[in-house]
Amino acid sequence: MKLVTRTIIELAGFPKEHVEEKIKNIAEQLEKKDQNFKVINKEIAETKQVEKMWSTFIEAELEFKDIKTLFSFNFTFLPSSIEVLEPEKIELDTNEFSDIINTLQAKLHEYTTVLNRLAIENKVLKKKAEK
Repeated sequence: MKLVTRTIIELAGFPKEHVEEKIKNIAEQLEKKDQNFKVINKEIAETKQVEKMWSTFIEAELEFKDIKTLFSFNFTFLPSSIEVLEPEKIELDTNEFSDIINTLQAKLHEYTTVLNRLAIENKVLKKKAEK
């Protein structure tokens, strides 16, 4: 089942040159040939100053071969917004839906493990700093 989406990937930081370089890197990653999705079109917005940081975004129309690939894209690129343009309705059998949920859960567990490790390391560092 082919899915067409409109996606926004935002980036903010400083200095301006760093933000512009990173957004170009992301745009290049989108175009890699070994992706399981196709870039239909993309546009990089002008980098603008927002308070003390610089901000820009990529708006892209992408075609995915299936829902699992779309979820994988989300975890890799962390877009701020995804709008499914096609198809109008999506039907899944229970096996496919279960596979998607399990993939999602595995990623969430992976992130939780990393966050817990960082929290423990942070406590250890604080104790060392207090000594």
